[in-house]
Amino acid sequence: MGNRGEAVSSLKDIKARCIEVGDCWEWQGAYSNSRSPAATIPTQYPHQPGVRARRVGAHVLAWEAANQKPAGSMMVYRTCFNKACCNPAHLRRGTSAQMSEFLAKNGKCKRKPSAIASITRAKRQTQAKLSMDQAREIRASTEGVIALACRYGVNKSLISRIKAGKAWRESVVTSSVFSWGALAA
Repeated sequence: MGNRGEAVSSLKDIKARCIEVGDCWEWQGAYSNSRSPAATIPTQYPHQPGVRARRVGAHVLAWEAANQKPAGSMMVYRTCFNKACCNPAHLRRGTSAQMSEFLAKNGKCKRKPSAIASITRAKRQTQAKLSMDQAREIRASTEGVIALACRYGVNKSLISRIKAGKAWRESVVTSSVFSWGALAA
């Protein structure tokens, strides 16, 4: 196996830096700061004469070497879910949406972010302990925080936040960062 600092230029070089674990080729070379396999490839930058190499995901290099074409702007993702795997048979190229759909189908990602946001909105509408009318009553009330919390069955910190205008606001007047403080009731 080569030195960790040596450049990788072919599928043979990639396989030489891997060990076979079942069907997977587990990368034994360097890793990036995000803890994913990374390899160094030689490059020529005419505008930067001192730069002779760059770091790329090892799985991306394996896919490109096996398919004889660049990944381009598409993502290369693993179908075996082994983060260290560089076996080209376990790699696919696709868009971010295709990768998310694949992960969702295989139970690795429960839902797309847009689906999670719509579920959160629906839960707020159907599962909230208070309504906007009750929040208005709390703001208008002169009772103590503890008494109101007991009456509405919520935590006293929520009552305090409602009274301060930090929770259950009527509307946000402007999107400026200066309006993030408490709004006048």
